[in-house]
Amino acid sequence: MESQATSNVPVVILSGPLIIGYILNWGLYGVLSTQVYLYYLAFPNDRLYAKALVYGTYTLEALQSILIAHDAFKTFGQGFGDFNALDSVQFLWLTIPVISGIATCLVQFFYAYRISVISQTKLTAIIISVMSIGAWVASILAGVLAVKGGTLAKLDSSAVRTAQGVWGGLSAACDIIISACMSYELSRRDTGFSPTQALLTRIVRLVVGTGILTALMDIANLILFNAISQPAYSMTSGAILGKIYANSMMVVLNNRIEIVGGRHAGHSNSEIMMKTSTFRSNMQDLHSRTAENEQASDGKRPAWDSELGIEENNVKGIQIGVNIQKTVA
Repeated sequence: MESQATSNVPVVILSGPLIIGYILNWGLYGVLSTQVYLYYLAFPNDRLYAKALVYGTYTLEALQSILIAHDAFKTFGQGFGDFNALDSVQFLWLTIPVISGIATCLVQFFYAYRISVISQTKLTAIIISVMSIGAWVASILAGVLAVKGGTLAKLDSSAVRTAQGVWGGLSAACDIIISACMSYELSRRDTGFSPTQALLTRIVRLVVGTGILTALMDIANLILFNAISQPAYSMTSGAILGKIYANSMMVVLNNRIEIVGGRHAGHSNSEIMMKTSTFRSNMQDLHSRTAENEQASDGKRPAWDSELGIEENNVKGIQIGVNIQKTVA
């Protein structure tokens, strides 16, 4: 009876969200690969925890994309025309709730740690961490229930909806708290140096923007799974959720990079010449501009400098050795 009811579901309801999610996942994996490569080139002296976070998250996302490619082949290649293959959970129980839940938790830990350093208090960071762990546990529970069900049709159960609701709700709440706290803590600090203040303003905008984006993705995934009679609709948002979090984190980390000699630089129109554009950290200029002021004072740097990348070992030798050559008029 259940198999017959499932077979009455239009094929496009199951296949459409899956194939769109698979394509978007691999597209965002390409974006993430580019961002991680730029990070590798630009910040070889970053702290060990930052490197471990970046490369660990990237490894998880690579594994997710590989498993998604496997599912795509099994469903639309080997199982083409077979409704049972289309309705099978395959590795979706692992790629969407479990791996995305781990990636989400790691990124939220990253922001919680920054908040604890910047605010000089651990209370908010502990609250965020506890909520993030709760969301992670709920995502694992959702994965366990999905693999036990075995088919997409069996995802439409109260137990799965509850686990999905706790996961999405706690993740969205964490993102909103992170955005609010980072915006407050960073914007209320007056460094006295306009370059640093400009950097802080840019970071505030990025953190708030990425936090709102990830919160909206969590809410959208939650609505698609619970408010619509077919949980398969949430496969698209679920397949890209982890990639959105990982890319958002990399945008914040790579915000320290600027392009020198790029499109907005002045060039001579009298002749065609070869110009070389290089990436370098904007912290190098900031460090040189503020060095004299620090020597004139007590020589102490703000406590939050290291968390924004403004530290000695991140300023030296940032000039990237790979140049991008282009012809400009």
